[in-house]
Amino acid sequence: MLLHPILILNYSIYISNVQMFSFMQMPDKSASDIVAKLTYLLAENNSLVARLDESIAIIDSRDKEIEILLQMLFEANETRSLLEHRLTELQKLQTQVIDLKKLILLSATQNL
Repeated sequence: MLLHPILILNYSIYISNVQMFSFMQMPDKSASDIVAKLTYLLAENNSLVARLDESIAIIDSRDKEIEILLQMLFEANETRSLLEHRLTELQKLQTQVIDLKKLILLSATQNL
């Protein structure tokens, strides 16, 4: 199951907040312990934001690749359609040439 990066970040922030709240509820923690934990959580949050930014950049890059591939597919389909049309025209011309050759042969045999 794939999760959207923003959902992951929100969940992580929620967990961090719960950890911070539970940490701060401990009566035997000193102010320096709280500051250290807060510093750690802020650094973790910054790391998650950086990972989110990287994920968004990857998604944007892949979206651009998809757009390029879709354009290539559209152009390939147009080319195939054009070639199929030209093939049909050539087949009709070939049939007409065969019919004309038959007429020439028939005319030539009648003139003998």
